[in-house]
Amino acid sequence: MAPPGVLDVSIRRRDHVVELGLAGDLDLATAHRLREAMTWLRFTLERDQTIVIDTRALDFVAVAGYRALRAELVGPDGVPDRSVVCITGPVITRFESALGTALASGVSRIPPASRASRAAARCSPAPPLPGRPRADRDPRPPPDPVARPQVHTRGARSSKPSQPSPAGRRKSA
Repeated sequence: MAPPGVLDVSIRRRDHVVELGLAGDLDLATAHRLREAMTWLRFTLERDQTIVIDTRALDFVAVAGYRALRAELVGPDGVPDRSVVCITGPVITRFESALGTALASGVSRIPPASRASRAAARCSPAPPLPGRPRADRDPRPPPDPVARPQVHTRGARSSKPSQPSPAGRRKSA
């Protein structure tokens, strides 16, 4: 069993099968390890070999990790890669069951992995450091939507009719 927050990746080669074992947590912080291992395996794969991704030892999977896993089952042309097979473990089964329930209740659909989502997954932002606010979230409370902001600009004309200043008045003769 891997420590929390860690993804252990093991690779075993047996004749025509290359087994990629995953153990621990598969989430946004660890999905890059899966992508790196699959990139290396695809680069070193012989013509008649099959990659088997074994997820039976996973303890936790998050949406980002699930998307990364699905992206690795798809080839660069967007169709399922016939040289990659996934053994679904209990964590993935529970996740897919929960996802199916959510989709049935009206949650928007998670699109299947494609070349574009694969590229987006490779460019996903790093998770925030513990104890620090995320850069995209302002720690201040949001402004009151009812209150109207006061806008002050220099040289702006007011809606009141202008009156000449006392210094600018001409004396009548």
